Amino acid sequence: WAKAVPLAAPTPFPNVTFSDCTVKNSRNGIHIKTHSDAGSGSITDVTYKNIKLSGTTNYGINVQQDYENGGSSGNPKGNIPIKNLKLSSVTGTMSGGSSSMPVYILCGSNGCSSWTWSGVSITGGKKSNSCNY
Repeated sequence: WAKAVPLAAPTPFPNVTFSDCTVKNSRNGIHIKTHSDAGSGSITDVTYKNIKLSGTTNYGINVQQDYENGGSSGNPKGNIPIKNLKLSSVTGTMSGGSSSMPVYILCGSNGCSSWTWSGVSITGGKKSNSCNY
């Protein structure tokens, strides 16, 4: 299961809910990415609730604001802010190798704000969580 919504800047992306989903044997459970080489825009009021992960190999939850030219650059920008992200009852297991990580967050300056997480528990990752929020 995957959900990708292509956006053309400066399109806002508000009020989306993903609920009661099971994600099996995927690289990422939840993946939100923005392109630092794009124009401006926003991702606002996105909710993930009652999400079950099983056999995730890369990241359980992955939020990155550093995509350029089709890949991760390591240099996040806040040109497309992610505001009011809500995660509730996101649980599951990792089955990846030595680089698997339950939570990876890489936000640009002023790029991520007003997030609420509750009941998030992802086990089995080999690396510790990384959060630049």
